[in-house]
Amino acid sequence: MTFFALNGYKAFINTRKDGRRSDGVILYVRENLHVTHHQVLDVTSANVIKINLQFTSNGQSNPNNSITVILVYRDCNSRIADFAIELERIIDINVSNVIILGDVNINILNENESADYLNTVIYVDTE
Repeated sequence: MTFFALNGYKAFINTRKDGRRSDGVILYVRENLHVTHHQVLDVTSANVIKINLQFTSNGQSNPNNSITVILVYRDCNSRIADFAIELERIIDINVSNVIILGDVNINILNENESADYLNTVIYVDTE
């Protein structure tokens, strides 16, 4: 399968495993960003890529200057409750800077439909 190369970017790819044409995710990261870890995650309800980026300050790496990016495409035929459980396993609660992006195919304006998902991704610090 051929994907679009972008000069100056590294591609992280997670394609469909069942052979259907649609679905899958590609995450492009600038080559000058320091990717400390990346995973193509095998979950049943979605295609997921998880990367950790570490930023430097004055040429020095600092673990406190890191971010985790989770790119998701949830198959609209999968159960939202199953997806929420899998997503909860993916998110590292010890990491404070997490960005989840992509297409989760969930109407968050519908409280009944989105409750499991929103309870997973919304964190309120009460301290």
